[in-house]
Amino acid sequence: MKKCPTCNRVFDDATLFCLDDGIALTAQSFQVPPMPTLQLPSEPSMSTTRTLANIFFAPSRAFASFRDVTTFTSTAVRFLIAAAIIVIATVAYNVIYPARVGSENIAQASIEVSPRLAGIPSEQKERALQMRRNPAFQIVGNLIRFGLMVAWLVASLPLGALIYWLGAMLFKGTIAYLQALLVWTYAALPPTVVWMVANTIALFIWPPSTNMAIVRGPNGVIHANLGALFTVTTLPIPDHVVALSAFDLFAFYGLTLAVIGLKQVARLTWLRSIGIVIPVWLIGVLCRVAIAASIGALVK
Repeated sequence: MKKCPTCNRVFDDATLFCLDDGIALTAQSFQVPPMPTLQLPSEPSMSTTRTLANIFFAPSRAFASFRDVTTFTSTAVRFLIAAAIIVIATVAYNVIYPARVGSENIAQASIEVSPRLAGIPSEQKERALQMRRNPAFQIVGNLIRFGLMVAWLVASLPLGALIYWLGAMLFKGTIAYLQALLVWTYAALPPTVVWMVANTIALFIWPPSTNMAIVRGPNGVIHANLGALFTVTTLPIPDHVVALSAFDLFAFYGLTLAVIGLKQVARLTWLRSIGIVIPVWLIGVLCRVAIAASIGALVK
């Protein structure tokens, strides 16, 4: 087709001049619009297996890969696997500990370090031990203990992710809640696994020998914190020891990973990432001290 540049009238290709004003016609060019392309969600740049390995040896790369995790399915797979490892590692140590130390030794030590029970007559102590030897009592006690343990672990993951997500939004970070969930969970994964392995090895090499060490053993036989500088022989544990125990190498390992995770995923500066992680940790320390003080008031 040809077109008149003056009047814009269109003619067929055989016509050379416009029939109205005699101007030479120009050929029209037609451009075919490009075909629309379907944008499929991109696959994560790192597989789940590699993510689990890199979170220990190359955490920055592992967290950076979470930028590509945008679908619910890929997030759920990574979260559930890491959460399951955390729960299994924690429960496994608490199963191994009484098997190694002995449930009766733990019960005896619990009575000796309690201010209320230490001074009771021997006959009453024996009755208390007999009650704890009862299979029904042990089953109910273990169900409650492990149930509360698992419930706390499962509940803390989405709650912690919510706090990190809100903190990142406050500092103008670009992160979705599901990505914050991965940051919180994978920041907790390596410290939990390393803690479990180290304490299990130490448990078989240097089992606790004193009553207080036996009672505190379920929380770990390795005390890599400032609370280890103080000798505690009876319950309740002083508030300042509880507070100083929060300054723990395993805890700082997790805090460091959380800072790296927020920086990589939310694209925050180091200072802003620290400004989110440290206040959350301090709130946790205050909660631990408050709980310990409440339990101490009941024990006395």
